[in-house]
Amino acid sequence: MLEAGMHSPGKPGVDDDVAHEVKEKVILKVRGHDHFEVLPEGWIQVTHNSGMPIYLHRQSRVCTLAKPYFLGPGSIRRHEVPISGIPCLHYKREKEKEEQCPVTNGVSEGSEGLSEKMAELAGRIPMAKVESVKESQKELSLDALAFRQYCEKVFDFQTLQLRKFKTWAGRRKHRKKLKQMQRPMLPESTKLIMCSLPPTSDTSQVTGGHSKREFIMNPSGKSNVCILHEYVQHAMKTQPQYKFKELESSSMPYMATVVIGEMEYGSGLGSSKKQAKLEAAKAALLVLIPQMRDANQKNEKGEGLSTGHYRKFF
Repeated sequence: MLEAGMHSPGKPGVDDDVAHEVKEKVILKVRGHDHFEVLPEGWIQVTHNSGMPIYLHRQSRVCTLAKPYFLGPGSIRRHEVPISGIPCLHYKREKEKEEQCPVTNGVSEGSEGLSEKMAELAGRIPMAKVESVKESQKELSLDALAFRQYCEKVFDFQTLQLRKFKTWAGRRKHRKKLKQMQRPMLPESTKLIMCSLPPTSDTSQVTGGHSKREFIMNPSGKSNVCILHEYVQHAMKTQPQYKFKELESSSMPYMATVVIGEMEYGSGLGSSKKQAKLEAAKAALLVLIPQMRDANQKNEKGEGLSTGHYRKFF
C-alpha cells in the first residue's frame, strides 16, 4: 500500500477513453465458403440476433434465410441448385468434411510418409488449392433428382400425369374426345320437384308395362307463378285461379288469393297486382309442397331477399 503510487488530483482512477462494457454476441461458426457464388447486386448479409445469417435486399427490404443467387438466362425450372442456397445441406456437408479429414496446422492428420522436416515446413507454408469454376459448379451444385432426394426426407411429394402434345390440333382433338366421353350432369345446386301421378287408363301413355307415372320438374330459373301453374296442371289436371282485392294500405294496396278447385290455398300482398300474385303463388306452393320452405330459407341466406319480380328457390 505504501509502495502504490498516488493518483494525481483531478484525474480519475479509470481512463474514460478506455472505459467499456463487455457483451456477448452469438454468431454462426463459418464452415466452408463458395468463392464463385457471390451475392447478387443489392443484397447484403447481416447477422441476426439469433446468430444466424440473414440476407436483405436493400431496395425492396425483402429478407430471406437462404442465400440468394443470380440465375441469369438459365431456366428457372431446369437449372442446377447451388448447395450454398440450401443452408442446412451446405452446413451439414461442410461439417462432415471437417470430421472426415481434420486439419492441424495446415497438414492433414491422416498424412503419412512425410518426414518431420517436411511436416514442419508444410506447417509454416499455408496450403494452396487450385479450383476452376466448372469444378466448383459440379461439386457445389445439385441437379433436380439429387435436390428432390434431399427434400424427400422432410417433404411429401406426389406424381402427376401430364400430357404433352406435339401440336395444338392434337390437344384440341384429345379434349374434344374427353368431352364426348363425359356424361352431361346438372349443376350440384340443382333440386328437382318429383311427383307421382295417378295411374291412367289410357294404354297409349303406359310405358314399359307399368301404369305408374311420375312428373319431374326443374324449378331453377322459374318464377313462383310458373312453378305453381306447371305443378297444378300435371298433378291436379286443372289450372289455378287468382282473386284480387284492393286494400286501404298505401304500401300494400293489393291482395291476391290462389284458388284451385274452389279452394283457397294461399294469399299474398304487394304494391302491384303482379307482386301480390307472386306472393300468393309462393304461399300456395308452401301448402302444396312443404319441402320448398327449407329450400326458400337456404336460398334467402345465400342470395338475400330478391327485389325483382322473379325469385329462384333452387
